[in-house]
This record gives sequence, C-alpha cells and structure tokens, in this order.
Amino acid sequence: MPGKRFVDKPVYVLISRVTFSGGEGFAYNLQTRKRAILVGEKTDGGAHVGASYRLHQHLEVYIPVGRVINPVTGRNWEGSGVTPDISIPSEKAFEIAYRMALESILVSIGDSPSGPFKTLAKEALTALEKRCQTLLDTSR
Repeated sequence: MPGKRFVDKPVYVLISRVTFSGGEGFAYNLQTRKRAILVGEKTDGGAHVGASYRLHQHLEVYIPVGRVINPVTGRNWEGSGVTPDISIPSEKAFEIAYRMALESILVSIGDSPSGPFKTLAKEALTALEKRCQTLLDTSR
C-alpha cells in the first residue's frame, strides 16, 4: 500500500466475549504477526464461514461452508476463541490499554526530551497523571 507505514508503533486492540467472527479474525491476525497487544477478555470463537438455512418454520440450521486458516499458526480460533495478551475484565480494558500507550510514548521519548518531543512528553505525563487520579477517585 502506498504511504508511510508505522510498523514500529505499538498497537493495542480491545477484545471481549462479544468480539466475534471478523473482529476475532482481525485481532487474531494482528496478534499472530506480533503487530498488536490484545487487551481484555477471551472471545467466544467464531471462525467458520457459513450460512443459515430454514428447514421448517420452527427449525433453522447453520452449516459451515468454509474455514479460515492462519498462515502463522496453521489453525484458527473456532470454538477456542482468541486469548488476549493481557487478560482483564472488558470494562477495564480501555483504561489499561490507554495507560500502556501513554507509558510507551514516555519510554520512546526518553528521559530528556527536546523540541516537539518535550511537548508530547508533557501531554503524555499530564494524561497519565489524570488517569491515575481518576482511578484513585473511583476506588474510594
């Protein structure tokens, strides 16, 4: 694809029990290629492509007509789900991923930022402190 690539930037993907099918595939592929850190809950495991067929007014059947095979693992997530790198309840996943992203920015900038990086470091520190304060306030 044309354009600048950001392959050295950390990516955090939030997943949960309600992440399904294509969302699971996206997360699984990023994880197996070591392009993202998955944060949240294990998914339910819907990988096989299929279709529903009505057999009777009160009976419908889902028949798999294909399956996805990941080239890295040689398998897929059908029935087993996608396991996050950081397993945490879904309601806390954003907070953890956001904090990790802010910390990653600070680590990449280093101890003595200058120029535009100084501003970025200040913004990241302010956001991190605000998040920490919010967590303290809500735990009381």
